[in-house]
Amino acid sequence: MANRTVIIAGATGLVGSEILGGLLADEGVANVHSFGRKAPEIEHPKLTPHVVEFTALPSLPVADELYLALGTTIKVAGSQRAFRAIDYDANLGGEVGTDCWRQEGGLGERNGSRSQVEDLL
Repeated sequence: MANRTVIIAGATGLVGSEILGGLLADEGVANVHSFGRKAPEIEHPKLTPHVVEFTALPSLPVADELYLALGTTIKVAGSQRAFRAIDYDANLGGEVGTDCWRQEGGLGERNGSRSQVEDLL
């Protein structure tokens, strides 16, 4: 029986889209709230997309689990400051009442390279 409510931030990226697909396929998950700068392209009865600015998050729904798959590159972000705002500040900036959260790494962790922001996390 589906009973878990889950929040995922960054569901449109490489890592986040894979997590989202798994959550939507999981029979134990009843609701998935995605938070991102854009909505996922997928539509699903379990999915409620929230398009947000991570510097001004709205109140978050009560959830059983939280998955953080936020990330960018300096090239895409445009500056070190913008990169840090996404990779560090947005990942740690919200307060969520959940017993379980997981910050998912990006491709840099797979090939052994890590940024200063990843070291801080």
